Amino acid sequence: MQLIFALVLSTLSILAHSSPVNELLQLQALTLVNGCRLFALTGESVGSFPGTMCIFLPDGSFISGSDTHLRFFSKNDEILWEIPGHFHHQLNLSPDGKRILTLSSVTSGKEREDRFLVLDLKGSIVHAQTAQPLLAATKTSRLNLRMPIPMGSLKIESTHFNSIYEIPKLDGSNLPAYLREGNIIVNSTHLGVFILSPDLQQVLYHSTFANSRRHNVHDVQVTRRGTFLYFNNMVESGQPQFFQVAGPGLPDLWSAVNELDPRTGKLLHTFEAQPRHLFYSYISSNVQEVTEDIWLFTHFINGTYLYSKSRRELILAVPGTHYTPSGFMPSQQVRAERLIEFLRSRER
Repeated sequence: MQLIFALVLSTLSILAHSSPVNELLQLQALTLVNGCRLFALTGESVGSFPGTMCIFLPDGSFISGSDTHLRFFSKNDEILWEIPGHFHHQLNLSPDGKRILTLSSVTSGKEREDRFLVLDLKGSIVHAQTAQPLLAATKTSRLNLRMPIPMGSLKIESTHFNSIYEIPKLDGSNLPAYLREGNIIVNSTHLGVFILSPDLQQVLYHSTFANSRRHNVHDVQVTRRGTFLYFNNMVESGQPQFFQVAGPGLPDLWSAVNELDPRTGKLLHTFEAQPRHLFYSYISSNVQEVTEDIWLFTHFINGTYLYSKSRRELILAVPGTHYTPSGFMPSQQVRAERLIEFLRSRER
């Protein structure tokens, strides 16, 4: 723990040059979580646990997902329960801390299809749904994508969902009926964003984001204000995507972080690099609202960034979250969390 607090103080000395005191107070207790690895805001390693994506609980226990199992570990690293399966992209906790939300897979013929799961902390599946009923309800055609990492003989997937969240308690007014606490929001590359009933059985809303080329989007979530926050991997510019044969020029590709008001369809806040082509994360990546003013977002390979909306500037860049002894590794999701209780509970 002394090492952890020393890293926090080191981080504060960096942030002090650009952040007001109230921001420092909110940031000082945060740990960066990349899958199942923990980092200080300086990028230095704090700990590593089994699995590819983890949820860390205050009593020292943790939930670990991988492409073979979903497991619950005690603070003494005993496996209390496990569920075989292919778990991918995200493993999130409901706002009240009582439910686990994750994405899994099922096979249909020679194709992989996504499955959505809501579980309790004892490992019981409370609600489940597959992707095909969502496509049927919205008259959306399935994909025919080559899988980036084949599952045995399976090489094609009909959907590519990459995020799942439970909608939190909302403070916004005059919100659409589909934006209600407890509903579930899921997102698929190309196919769009879907809002489902809490039991996952009804599609309450479906849309694609017009400002993203073919809805190349990750990590769609609903803020407490009732807005959509998402990582836009490929911004739609209306211009050709690739080099023009007839003349020079950059490929028109760049990424952004967007906050969109569903009531008006207008963007409320946007992050883009200057010049914009400097920041292009063509796969993976995520965004998190850390405070009312600060976003955390990632580039799939370059690292993690903290950004102030009010000042429209980066306040911290952390490449260390994406580094392993074997080199820089692609990352799906990094979160900033308060894990002091978890780390204290695991002291021996």
